[in-house]
Amino acid sequence: MSTDVLDEALVGAAAAVDVHNRIWILGVGRLVEAYDAPEFSEDDLRQILSVAADSVVFPSGPVRYLPQGYQQQVQPEYRLITYSSPQAPHLQMTLGLGASGFAAVALTRSGVLPTHEHDPCAVLLTDLESILADTFTLSVTTAAYTGYFGPIEMAFAVSGDGPGSTPNVYTVDGESGELICAARFDNPLPPLYHGSELTADSTIESLYTELLDVAAQAAQLIGVDEPQLLTPAAYRADFDAKFVRPVSPDSLVANYLRTSAQHRPEQAPTD
Repeated sequence: MSTDVLDEALVGAAAAVDVHNRIWILGVGRLVEAYDAPEFSEDDLRQILSVAADSVVFPSGPVRYLPQGYQQQVQPEYRLITYSSPQAPHLQMTLGLGASGFAAVALTRSGVLPTHEHDPCAVLLTDLESILADTFTLSVTTAAYTGYFGPIEMAFAVSGDGPGSTPNVYTVDGESGELICAARFDNPLPPLYHGSELTADSTIESLYTELLDVAAQAAQLIGVDEPQLLTPAAYRADFDAKFVRPVSPDSLVANYLRTSAQHRPEQAPTD
């Protein structure tokens, strides 16, 4: 796995948001062999987000409960769309598609907890898990949109500058149901990496099972026994109704997952 490349992508994602002022959770995905990935237009990005929302619960984090307003920024090598709402200005989610098959997701709650208390260094475990899920979704849907089969590499991190240099991780207490600070860190959290292989036999169910494994690693990284948003119990009980809505026969994702591997883009010459 090209962790150096992913680390550079995380740096690029952090540069697109105000990590020096607010703590952000970042996720980046890379279609490793998308050598000739096209430049995405505004319409491409909106279509990809529409396909994601029609196929799974996306976004999966706190912004999905808010009226969603879009703000688009166009930069030379990536396009960004921001989910925000005047009703909760502290919540912001930014998604971007870059050159060479890169996708990025960033989420902040600006230190405002669901209890309305303020901790500028606060990170919720459920928010972190939502970024895992949304990075998976954006990467796979981008692959669907471009007809890509092959390896996908991902990295997840809490921004290490500003308030993120000493994160406090909050979880829901299993007995009281209250939000508690489960861990305080004196240094930035290390990135979490994951590699996946998208084939003609891949299904949304198999990808979700992978996601459960990554969520378990994230929980272990911060010293928590198990995930709280992405759990096997939720997968078994609510998969069809909650995590994956029925996919129409015309869905790009559904068609993509049924397509022969012969549609994989040609690889660049190795010599």
